[in-house]
Amino acid sequence: MNLIRTFLPVAVLALAVQAQTVNTPNTCMGSQILTAYSLAPQSPSIVNNGTCTYYFQQNGACVTPWSVISAMNRHNIWLAYKALDAQQYGMQYVNQTAYFMIANGVITNATLTADRSWYNYLEMTWLGWWGLVTNQYTSIFKRAQTWIRKVFMGYMDHIVPCIQTWGNLTNGAYCLSSSAHSFPFRTDMGAGTGDLGLGVDRLSTGQALASCERLIDVYCQMNYGISIYNDSLPFNQTFDWSDGGLSNATCMTIKNNLKCNATSNCMINLYETYINLFESHFIRFIPSNQTQKSLGNFLLTINRTGVAFTPTPAAASSGKSFRLYTSTDSGVNLMNVGEQSGQPDRDYVINSAGVVAAIVAGVVSVLFV
Repeated sequence: MNLIRTFLPVAVLALAVQAQTVNTPNTCMGSQILTAYSLAPQSPSIVNNGTCTYYFQQNGACVTPWSVISAMNRHNIWLAYKALDAQQYGMQYVNQTAYFMIANGVITNATLTADRSWYNYLEMTWLGWWGLVTNQYTSIFKRAQTWIRKVFMGYMDHIVPCIQTWGNLTNGAYCLSSSAHSFPFRTDMGAGTGDLGLGVDRLSTGQALASCERLIDVYCQMNYGISIYNDSLPFNQTFDWSDGGLSNATCMTIKNNLKCNATSNCMINLYETYINLFESHFIRFIPSNQTQKSLGNFLLTINRTGVAFTPTPAAASSGKSFRLYTSTDSGVNLMNVGEQSGQPDRDYVINSAGVVAAIVAGVVSVLFV
């Protein structure tokens, strides 16, 4: 996503689109594939309206520019909701830490009180949304090990960079797949899914997806008791609360390759893991609101005996995903393509405390103690 923050009037944009047909051989994807991604096929034509400038200005667009803009906008709206899911999942980290502290006898239920003082400084960073939620478990979360609280802060700080990376890669995928650029596309990724796979440069793509490591760390802790950074078990026991998003094996692969990152093979394996888990409409380490509700309900059962946690299985959204693989030669720097997609820079942070209050009010009774 570039830093364009304003849009030209539609009439001006219309004049900027040249209907000049590309004179090179038609190298468009098949119309059946393009329409599956809600793109409207057209004869390859040069487009100069600021959309997908990396390819449309030179190679031409195989879809109407308005259809690719609409597709990117819809995905960005979906990402905004995933950012909210991620923020709420951070609150569940607070709840789950407190749950295990009680379960392990570190503290008792009798000491639970509402205490918001320890995170007052967060209101400046998160524009007050945090202060709208009163969570009685926060009074004991601050007694947890210092590194656990640092994990939480690192998680919250990396939500925006991770979501921005996901958006840039997806916008890049829309631009590349809808252009007349002769690029080796691959379809039917992942055992018959029919998703379109794009061959990417391992280094640039892997480094970009590393911005999601803090979120992956919290997911692995909350589902398996595994920290990809820390050898100490965060809750002093192992467990399996998996919703099927990331596997235990994937968490361990990331952990092991982070520990040996002094060697080139480890970095190759790490980046391959990140690239292979990418699906544009499925962020495996950010559980959906529905999945979080089942977790939130379970965390209310601390005084009950014989209660087993059965998570709601993770599932991809209804949107059709792009997937990535490492190209053996000439893999594309998809982040660079996405940054020149014409999409405005997005922070994915809720700026209105009133809006957040309305959103949180609908879920606070279920998600939080």
